[in-house]
Amino acid sequence: MRGTTYTCQLNRGVAPRFKGRILNAQRIFLLDENIFDKILDNGEIRDQLIELVGSGKIQLFGTWIDEQELQAMAPSKPDKWKQIQILMSELNVKRQAVAGIIIGHARLGEAKFIPSDENHRLADAIRDASQDVNDMSLAMTAKIEGTTLVTEDQEMQAKAKSIIQVETLNWNEFTKAIRQFCHISVEVQP
Repeated sequence: MRGTTYTCQLNRGVAPRFKGRILNAQRIFLLDENIFDKILDNGEIRDQLIELVGSGKIQLFGTWIDEQELQAMAPSKPDKWKQIQILMSELNVKRQAVAGIIIGHARLGEAKFIPSDENHRLADAIRDASQDVNDMSLAMTAKIEGTTLVTEDQEMQAKAKSIIQVETLNWNEFTKAIRQFCHISVEVQP
């Protein structure tokens, strides 16, 4: 938004009302690829995220799965793809290894072993023909890493919660959580 500056002052008086891994007061989120479009379209949240990441209050993760899905957009929407690449850099999105070694799916150096009970849960979810391997892999990664999975895919949210038993947030819940970290002051520039 041209002419408007959004600033985020860290909110020390309100404790966030969500679960998930917090290290040194840092909240960790694993972003599904569909969230990057939403961030691009919302200058306020984008600025807040940049400030929160810069201050170390939050950390954002992605995986090779997201990168692959975003790469698929490159030929048809090269400008959008380039904007998302810049955004990921601005937000310092860390690439996280995917939890679980799935033959024919896992990438060398991009997957990691997980406890056997979780491996069985993942395998059972994938064996069910209606479960998407990428979705279940992202959900398990969020669970193993103790992060919160952020996605707009309602079906993925439902499966992640019920099958993998991991916390998920949709876009609206994510923006609310981000705002809990901040007191927002909006300055309109002439």
